[in-house]
Amino acid sequence: PWTWAMAALVGLGVSLVLLVEVEGPARVPAAAELTRVHEATWEEVGEEDPNAPVLRPSPGDQVKPGWLNLTEGFAELSFYQGAKIILQAPVRARVLDDRTLYLKRGKLTARTGNAASGFTVKTARMRIVDQSTAFSSEVDRAGQTQVTALEGRIRVSPSGSGGNRDQPYGTDS
Repeated sequence: PWTWAMAALVGLGVSLVLLVEVEGPARVPAAAELTRVHEATWEEVGEEDPNAPVLRPSPGDQVKPGWLNLTEGFAELSFYQGAKIILQAPVRARVLDDRTLYLKRGKLTARTGNAASGFTVKTARMRIVDQSTAFSSEVDRAGQTQVTALEGRIRVSPSGSGGNRDQPYGTDS
């Protein structure tokens, strides 16, 4: 009985090792596609979080969560939930998932539709949630954030707060 129990435990251990080897490491789903660039230069710098990948995508590449450091030019990301984001260098941003981008510094323009409503841009000081609209945001080296609603409405709140403040554009308020 003792030998059979040991044999069963060894067999179970080998099965688990084989399962891990066959399955491989967990796959991180892509959040967006790099759809267009203009004179884009990417720099591979990962000083904020050494565990987060630093991305250097080419047009047509799937973009998984990680840091983007655009030093020159423009780049357009088409997020799979519908938002289109144009980054204007110099930009340091992190793709968090298919609904969220963290803008550490630089300038972006976001254009969303009904399907992308709720897309969020986070900065060190603000959280910007779109409401089927277009907006731009810029973060300077000191972390100061400027936000402009180009069409429709966005919700802006200080990072870490539960309160929201609607910022309307036009006369529909």
